[in-house]
Amino acid sequence: MFPFVDIFGKEISLYTICALLGLFAALFCISRLARKRGLQIEDPLISLLVLIPFALIGGLLLFGLTNLDYFCALAASWDRYGTAGQKVVAVLNGFGGVVFYGGLLGAIAGMAVYCRVAKKPFALYFDMLAVVVPLFHAFGRVGCFLSGCCYGIEFPGGVVFDHATVDSANGVPRFPIQLFEAGFDLLIFFILLRLFWKGSEDCPARTDCSAGVDCSAGVDEIDDLRKVNGGCSASGDGVLGGPDQVDAPCGPDCSKASRGPDHARPPLGSDLAGASLGSDFAGASLGSVHSGLPLGHGSLLFVYFLLYGVLRFFDEFLRGDAYRGFLGPFSTSQWISLILIAVALGYFLWKWQRRKNSAA
Repeated sequence: MFPFVDIFGKEISLYTICALLGLFAALFCISRLARKRGLQIEDPLISLLVLIPFALIGGLLLFGLTNLDYFCALAASWDRYGTAGQKVVAVLNGFGGVVFYGGLLGAIAGMAVYCRVAKKPFALYFDMLAVVVPLFHAFGRVGCFLSGCCYGIEFPGGVVFDHATVDSANGVPRFPIQLFEAGFDLLIFFILLRLFWKGSEDCPARTDCSAGVDCSAGVDEIDDLRKVNGGCSASGDGVLGGPDQVDAPCGPDCSKASRGPDHARPPLGSDLAGASLGSDFAGASLGSVHSGLPLGHGSLLFVYFLLYGVLRFFDEFLRGDAYRGFLGPFSTSQWISLILIAVALGYFLWKWQRRKNSAA
């Protein structure tokens, strides 16, 4: 492959170009998602830009954690580095790569910080983040293939790298694991995009502006909100009235003209906001209130954890590099995948049990 391209006399990494293309694609996608939910596109775009440094720092830190042998050797030879500058450079060399899972966790932390500071609905923004992450990642994996990093195992009839940025990847046929994962990343992206789009069509945000109640919420979320300040009455609750009344406003103040894009949730800091924030991840079915799927606002991130966790666990067996490090029989990324799968399954089990108790 050709890891670099000459542009106006300057050598540019194709991985960098792919990452930038992925960023632009993610920005375009999140702007469309925001419009679908009636949000002003500026806020989601800003949120995506804000989390970039968080993702970069997370990726570098996890790379450093998987590079502990280097730091142990560095500590043993610390006195050989005479000046403070040499010592700083030696430490920084230990963070000379980026691990995707570290970037993902950093992005999640960055989105949480943005939503808290900017007073944005956590669940909706995390849903949008879950959709765009695999899209961006697909572009990144194509960049990995062009650069020859994150390469696959030796494989008869595979791709032979001659100019890979990692010397150990060159000269032998290898399974194109980067393209394999990029394809499945795109599949995950379309699955999540469909779920998000379906949720927007079947469960549009309708808010009782006087009470601050999201009338598209599921039964359990309505119950939580009703406990705070009465919510909607049983007779006036469009959701509890049946699946055909999901779009019915709860009160006379809830008209499309009277509510703005920032009324999807009450302001943080109020008592009602606390209940809404907590129930964001436990309410509103993506399809309909009576859907059998235990999904809701904020659930798409857990769907992503499950789908990508399974993908990453198995495709690690096809990886030929080992810089991520191993703990026992599995790589660091496989252990993280197992944790994410367990978190996702635990979440959906909790959701299912919660809805089962509400139905009873």
